[in-house]
Amino acid sequence: MRHLHHLQEHIESSDAIPPAQFWQIPLAGILLLIGLSVLFLPGGLTTGFHTLQAYSLPFPALMWEYITFSGDKWPILAMGLALSLRYPRFTLAMLFAGIIGILMTQGLKLYFHTARPPATLAHDSFRLIGSALTANSTPSGHTATAFLAAGLVTHLCQSRVAQICALLLAALIGYSRIAVGVHWPVDVLTGASAGLFCSWLGVSLAHRLQAWFTPWLFIIIVLLLFAATIRLLTYNGGFAHTDLFAVSIAAACLGMFYSDLRRTRLARPRD
Repeated sequence: MRHLHHLQEHIESSDAIPPAQFWQIPLAGILLLIGLSVLFLPGGLTTGFHTLQAYSLPFPALMWEYITFSGDKWPILAMGLALSLRYPRFTLAMLFAGIIGILMTQGLKLYFHTARPPATLAHDSFRLIGSALTANSTPSGHTATAFLAAGLVTHLCQSRVAQICALLLAALIGYSRIAVGVHWPVDVLTGASAGLFCSWLGVSLAHRLQAWFTPWLFIIIVLLLFAATIRLLTYNGGFAHTDLFAVSIAAACLGMFYSDLRRTRLARPRD
């Protein structure tokens, strides 16, 4: 009981979840509109793919492996664990946004059932890095995850520089999906739109329901994040050179979590 009481005090002393920032909704709408407009151009689904991928060719494949892997759900969840004790209430926003994001992106993928570049283009006409994924292209799940995380960061951090950097990093991760040859530009645009919308909705729900956020719910969320971080130790995302990168991310996130656990004295609460 002492542990739960101390955890309750820690949650109550942490930053509250602010109201959702409405600017994410029009930005998500603009990205969606641009994405849908691309489909009406002469190239249709393939519009812009070869041009955009050509800009990535001067850079090494290993760089794109690392960047695109950073947008995978497991590294993002591991980073959530690393920040969970510093911003415990935001784990509630992550939970809501994550559930909504999974339902939305997977539902849209099954609905559109769009073929990916490896299933449509000649293999010698573009650069493929990693596994040759062929189905369920729209929207890009990595891009949606990256923009969902960036959207949460913009609510969490008051620094404009940090907010812009988070969005630019999410955009780079989205572009990397074209660079590795597994998504069309329209997939990236719709994924970015979905991610921003899900982060806004997740924060909106968490802001309204944060008074009901209990230590037990926080413990459950942290255990899920911890399990995701352990999963990352043996996950490479379908790339040949990301094993050590994945282990490094997992180790760093576990280290940050343990350090915060010691710093907040939640492991050994005071009498």
